[in-house]
Amino acid sequence: LLPANHRFSLYLHGPYSRDLDGELQAMRAAGMIQVAPDASGYGAQYAAPDRYLENARRLRKLDTGKLSKVSKVLAPMGVRELEAVATVEYVRRESHDAGAEDWKAAVQRLKPHLGDDEVNSAIGKLQALLDELSPTDHSASLPV
Repeated sequence: LLPANHRFSLYLHGPYSRDLDGELQAMRAAGMIQVAPDASGYGAQYAAPDRYLENARRLRKLDTGKLSKVSKVLAPMGVRELEAVATVEYVRRESHDAGAEDWKAAVQRLKPHLGDDEVNSAIGKLQALLDELSPTDHSASLPV
């Protein structure tokens, strides 16, 4: 969806980046972010302490384009739904030569605990987001 400066590998509950995790831990140690358990009981939510909120307000006034569109779609999702969408995107990026049906099969093989409806929903949301970001950027469409 967006260029990533971190390497990701497939992990139990979604793609995982040791580099990104390290940066988040460093930000937490420096007091730049606070971590609280997610309301679902699984995962965490990150928030900026009050002293950093003024910078965040200034950033929100900037035209963030694609980042804003992606965050509006992903922010309301729960952990399981994010896992499904992230895994679909991971498989899409890693399987350059595969077709859309192969991507769906790969997600179901890698994450058998995700049901057909969850995978189909994730594929549909990712496809809609890809279409909105750049209708001609992706050569193969995802199955629905």
